[in-house]
Amino acid sequence: MEEIAAEAQVSKGTLYNYFQSKEDLLIATAVDAHQRHGIDLDALGSPNATARRRLEVLVDALADLFEAISSEMPMSQQIWGVLLRAPEARERFFGSLRQVYEGYRSQITSLLEDADREGSLPAGTDIRLVTTTWIAIFDGLLYRQGFDPDLDGFGSGRSATKAALGWLVKRVFESAPQTRNPPDGETQPPGERQSK
Repeated sequence: MEEIAAEAQVSKGTLYNYFQSKEDLLIATAVDAHQRHGIDLDALGSPNATARRRLEVLVDALADLFEAISSEMPMSQQIWGVLLRAPEARERFFGSLRQVYEGYRSQITSLLEDADREGSLPAGTDIRLVTTTWIAIFDGLLYRQGFDPDLDGFGSGRSATKAALGWLVKRVFESAPQTRNPPDGETQPPGERQSK
C-alpha cells in the first residue's frame, strides 16, 4: 500500500479513504482490467447491419484487443492468488466478475437473438450454448497465451481469435434457412423468414 500511495503521489491515509483494505484495492484493480476492455456494441459497424455482420465485427474487435487483454493476465493471476486466500474478499471479487461476465454474455445473446428475429439462425439454435461456447473459446485462448504464445501455430492471439470465433460464427449461421440478401448496411425485417 505504501508503494502504491507513493506511485499515486498521495498519502497512505488518502489511499485508505478510497480502499478499506489491500483486498479492496486488488478487487478494484482486477475488475477495472476486465471492464477497461469492454466493447460498445452500438459503436460496432452500421446500426442497420445484420446481426451476423455485427457478430463478425465483434470478432474483429476482440481480436484487436487480444494482446492488450492478455498482457494483463499475469497481474490478474497474481491478484487471484491473493484473493483466493481471503474468503470474504474472494466472494466480493467473484460477484464483481459475475457482473462483468453477465454484461458480456447478454451482449452476445442479444446479437444472436437479433439474428434469430431476422431469420438468419437455423431453427432450434441453442443461443445459450452458442454464447457459452463463444466465451469459453475466447477465455481459453487468453489462458493458453500465457504458456503457448504461438497458439497451436496461429502465431498470435489476434489470429487465433479471428480464426476460432470466426469459425464459430460461420458454423452457427451456415445451415440457416435461405433469406433474401439485403444490401450492405440493411437488415431484413424481423420475423420475415423465407423458405428455401
